[in-house]
Amino acid sequence: MLKMNSEQQKKILDRYLRPRNGTTYIIAEIGMNHNGSLERALDLIREAARAGADAAKFQNWVAEDFISDRGQIYSYKSNGREISEPFYDLCKRNELGHEWLPKLAECCKAEGIDFLSTPTTTTGIDDLLKLGIKVLKNGSDYLSNIPLINYMAEHAPIVIISTGMAWQKDVDYAVSAAQKTSPNTLPVLLHCTSIYPTPTKQANLSRMCGLARRYELPVGFSDHTCGWEAAVQAVTLGARVLEKHFTLHHDDEGPDHSFSLTPEELRRYIIAVRDAEDRMGSSEIVPAADELEIAISQRLSAVAANNLSAGTILTADSTAFKKPGTGINPAEINDYYGRVLARDIAINEVFTSDMFL
Repeated sequence: MLKMNSEQQKKILDRYLRPRNGTTYIIAEIGMNHNGSLERALDLIREAARAGADAAKFQNWVAEDFISDRGQIYSYKSNGREISEPFYDLCKRNELGHEWLPKLAECCKAEGIDFLSTPTTTTGIDDLLKLGIKVLKNGSDYLSNIPLINYMAEHAPIVIISTGMAWQKDVDYAVSAAQKTSPNTLPVLLHCTSIYPTPTKQANLSRMCGLARRYELPVGFSDHTCGWEAAVQAVTLGARVLEKHFTLHHDDEGPDHSFSLTPEELRRYIIAVRDAEDRMGSSEIVPAADELEIAISQRLSAVAANNLSAGTILTADSTAFKKPGTGINPAEINDYYGRVLARDIAINEVFTSDMFL
């Protein structure tokens, strides 16, 4: 099986995951924080766009498709209270209305950001494809659903795969499935710790680096920590995609609002990420742009140690190293020893290559 090389991967990323600013694609994960309200969902999209996100992401599932035991109890904290209720009830009242999808996509387009969603069935995938969606997201809980990943890879140029709760073999199966189904589809792997919120000591960002090394694919971070610090560190370690839960208010009713970012918090989060990108700069070993002017005045040149007459053969004894750095680099002056001066040179005059015969 042929693998995409880095240039091919970059071409696909640049086409389909284009950050509005910077180099990291930032997804505002709305999930079920719309609380079953279309108007709230639209407000969340608008606020995510204002904060600087590149995409707003939802989850277009139907509760019956993935819950077999409707009596299963799910416990979570909401507005400072411990809530326990059937998981089916929670999911059912927070389903994304099928008729919402075109309205959400249209709102995202109007706001200049991408619309993404996590489907859990082939029907859900088809609903997104009908809207022209080119990037599909597979959730950590569906990592082992190989037929669904196959269908995603068959129909989308990019499949973002979250890897929370996963062993290496689980990721092996998922990546292999996507690549065998369509060598032209690019899997993007998100490191994820499925704890909400994720404690600092369990963020385990080195695992993201392990994913990059093993699979030679673009990686990112589905960030369930509090604050922006882990995201900045992830960017430093090579994350191309960040996903962060987003809400309007921490005190809204529901399981995800307390650890999600509010609009102002998301804005600060994105500023911190963009600053981190700026600090990373380039790996090219050259002076920083604003260093160049300083380099001229502060670096050393080879200069005449005393007054020298035309015809003199240059030696180490007739050379000193002083500022400014406008002449021959001291590290290269050995190449000029033994050469003849073409003209008189005054003491402390900077040597340049045109002074020699």
